[in-house]
Amino acid sequence: MFTSITLNKRIISLLFFLVINLILQPPSLTVQGSRWTSKSKLYMQSDSDSVLDLSNRFMHNFNPDNTDDGADKPITQGNFVFQDCGLDTDPLTISSIKIDPSPPKAGQNLTVRATGTIRRLIEDGAYAVVTVNVGLVRLLQKTFDVCEELRKADVSLQCPMEPGDFDIAYEITLPKEIPPVTYRIDALAYTTDDDDMACANFSVDFSRKP
Repeated sequence: MFTSITLNKRIISLLFFLVINLILQPPSLTVQGSRWTSKSKLYMQSDSDSVLDLSNRFMHNFNPDNTDDGADKPITQGNFVFQDCGLDTDPLTISSIKIDPSPPKAGQNLTVRATGTIRRLIEDGAYAVVTVNVGLVRLLQKTFDVCEELRKADVSLQCPMEPGDFDIAYEITLPKEIPPVTYRIDALAYTTDDDDMACANFSVDFSRKP
């Protein structure tokens, strides 16, 4: 059996590519409607309102009957689902995300390619709050320095991010052992001034056989 610490480490390794892309490709996924910058701090400190709000937003965005104007429909590729829950006015939006191979396979390399648009200059100090859930259980929640993670990943998109379109790819090796469950990844990114930058939601189902 997996201990919580071991599972958390596996999840971090498994979803590291998402953390990076969430931040640079991440204008999508958790807050449709009202996303408060002040809530980000509460969200990191309180398990009550923040987690409940996050869950409500996630369910709203992934509801197939949701036809709200401005809400992008989920992009599905095998057992991988992505949705941009950001606003058109956000500094960063993601237009597409593709993974190869699909579905991802434990112990093998996984390439993630993301395209999108940067509308305003994004400088050092931007950060993202990323939460990983399995069902109603929150496995982990971490705050990442967006620019630092981009530097570590050595991808073509680096800070300061100038306005314009981007097309990046990142490759990692997945752990050999991945628990057969569905992981939900929620990401909220903020600028150095604590303004909303991007919003993204991901779902990866490892319980489904290729």
